[in-house]
Amino acid sequence: MPIADKMLRIADNIKKIADKMLRIADNIKKIADKMPRIADNNKKIADKMPRIADNNMRIADKNSKNPRKHHE
Repeated sequence: MPIADKMLRIADNIKKIADKMLRIADNIKKIADKMPRIADNNKKIADKMPRIADNNMRIADKNSKNPRKHHE
């Protein structure tokens, strides 16, 4: 019965797709589980930004007052 064979093949393909969807869902869950830590790290970096910018301004200010001689 060729129709029955086709139906079995289709059912098998649907099962393979469902398995892939479960794997994708699992991967998405793993990524979502990491999100809070990533967000926390981003917040820590953002908290340091003003100090880094302030340091850069101070360095730029010093350099403009004391330009270094560049050897070429």
